[in-house]
Amino acid sequence: VTKDRRVDVLRAVRSAVAQHPPIEVLVLDDGSTDGTARAVREAFPQVHVVRFEDSAGYIVRRNQAASHTSASILVSIDDDAELSSDDIVAATVAQFDEPRVGAVAIPYVDLPDETVLQHAPSDDGVHLVHRFRGTAYAVRRDVFVELEGFRTMLKHQAEEADFCLRLHAAGYVVRLGRSAPIRHYGSPTRDVERTWFYEC
Repeated sequence: VTKDRRVDVLRAVRSAVAQHPPIEVLVLDDGSTDGTARAVREAFPQVHVVRFEDSAGYIVRRNQAASHTSASILVSIDDDAELSSDDIVAATVAQFDEPRVGAVAIPYVDLPDETVLQHAPSDDGVHLVHRFRGTAYAVRRDVFVELEGFRTMLKHQAEEADFCLRLHAAGYVVRLGRSAPIRHYGSPTRDVERTWFYEC
């Protein structure tokens, strides 16, 4: 999901179309005014772009994304992030190897910080966590739809924690990922005060 971050989203999409094996890539343009949708279509004609004239917010659009694909696993990254390796999606999908795994928290790093977050501490066993971060997660599509996605009343930030509470209540778990990390650059257009307000 993206809005008015043409340069950022082109980097994100470039990393997605480079995945092996190839994956379906979906971009939802939430009312951009900077030519984002056109730029993505021109650079990556194989990508499915859905453009909305009006902005409804990223939570609404992430929910709608589930109806624009038939994929069994939804992998989501922010528009100001990129997949650092061409096998991240394959490695993540492979971790849905037990039916109780409803979501995988994909490793990521907030740049310029170098600390990798959401990463399993070892390659042995299954490591669980109470929630995932929205910039780096994968979820079973049928479970996401069953739980009615993210609550749109939350507007910003808190939707992942709320979704994971409902995920756990339904008998599923969130597994820590083992793939290479997603790089999250943190767009300079982010509203930091809004983030802190809704996060706290």
